[in-house]
Amino acid sequence: MEDRFAAIYCSNGRNASGAYHAIYPRASEPTCRAEGCKYLAKPSVQEKITRLTNEALKRDHMGADEALSLTARLGRLNLQDYYWQPGELDRSGSATTPGQRKPLHELTPDQARMIAGFKRTKFGEDMLLRDADKALEHILRHHKLLTDKVEMSGADGQPIELRWAGEGDARD
Repeated sequence: MEDRFAAIYCSNGRNASGAYHAIYPRASEPTCRAEGCKYLAKPSVQEKITRLTNEALKRDHMGADEALSLTARLGRLNLQDYYWQPGELDRSGSATTPGQRKPLHELTPDQARMIAGFKRTKFGEDMLLRDADKALEHILRHHKLLTDKVEMSGADGQPIELRWAGEGDARD
């Protein structure tokens, strides 16, 4: 039961009473709260939760290389890529109408990732694109590939040593 509790706890937004209730659906709300807390207090459950959390972090982590690769791919996207070009064929090999917007199933994963949604207007339907520059700026800043501050340190990363260069000691 501890394994199941830890797995549910990690997948339900870390709700201990909800995890207990998922295992014991007939338990009352006060019982679920009390027993959920008891499960969380067990060292073996804490270890399982830590292991599951670390596995999720490794699985979902975006490293600097991946962020730079994504930045490059998204930076190469062009609004024209969302519309059929003269002579372009769809995936089935059929002719297309130049200037008509491509259906979603014809877009690459990177192109589809950039679409935030659609909005109806009096002229038809507008495609709303995400602010890729802002999202990628956050990723780059997270990996310290883009900074507003300059970090300074002395030799071998040690603090900078300051010495008075004037005559006599200024502290006197």
